[in-house]
Amino acid sequence: MTLSPDELRELRDPHVVSVRLSLALHALDFGVSAGHVAARQGELTPGLPVLKVGRVYRVPAAALRRVLELTEADNAD
Repeated sequence: MTLSPDELRELRDPHVVSVRLSLALHALDFGVSAGHVAARQGELTPGLPVLKVGRVYRVPAAALRRVLELTEADNAD
């Protein structure tokens, strides 16, 4: 996972409730096509739901942090 500093900051921010599907796909090293197919089915990986808000897909940030195993210690930089 090679995220930009801004993407990493957004992902680690405990106040962020959901993130863009593109950020989740990038963080999980998912391909765009496969990621969109999984998103339409409602789940990227077990335990990582995808929400459709209007025409936009969002991923709950807390669930993504759990899947990526980011801890509070990771937020302290």
